[in-house]
Amino acid sequence: LGAAGADLPLFELCHRIADLFDQYLVYRPERVLGWERGREDHWQAGLWRAVAAEAGTGHRARLLAELAAAMRAGGPTGPVPERVSLFGLTALPPVYAHLLGLLAQHVHVHVFFLNPSRHYWADAPVARLPAGTLEHAPVAVAGGGPDPGSGNPLLASMGRVGRVFLDQMIELNG
Repeated sequence: LGAAGADLPLFELCHRIADLFDQYLVYRPERVLGWERGREDHWQAGLWRAVAAEAGTGHRARLLAELAAAMRAGGPTGPVPERVSLFGLTALPPVYAHLLGLLAQHVHVHVFFLNPSRHYWADAPVARLPAGTLEHAPVAVAGGGPDPGSGNPLLASMGRVGRVFLDQMIELNG
């Protein structure tokens, strides 16, 4: 990549690696922290250790781990609100869901989730529709939302991510 005129491919490669590392920080923080402790010996781990040696270890995965440890050790040490309310979330990485659960041990946490049915819909059959037909599909709204047993397209449109998020929230509340 050091050849003349290779700036764009080098930039694109750097962008892709930075994006990958950012995803690791959110979805695989334990892997990144393991790399810093010397676990694994491949190009990603070596590159991460080189970047961390130069930039420091004050990254998201480290800060979230320290926050979780502090929350487990006794909770917030500074002023915190009586209640935390979250609106409009449709997905949440597991590390943030875990932190919400820890925070809920100390303050009231309210998550307002758009639930398209008054029933538990995570087990609903998924309606398979041809591409482009979902916006024209009939949706039952009377009586509190669609019946999850009907293979309703609204429930299908919420997708796996919505079901996973609903399950995360139910698990935190349990």
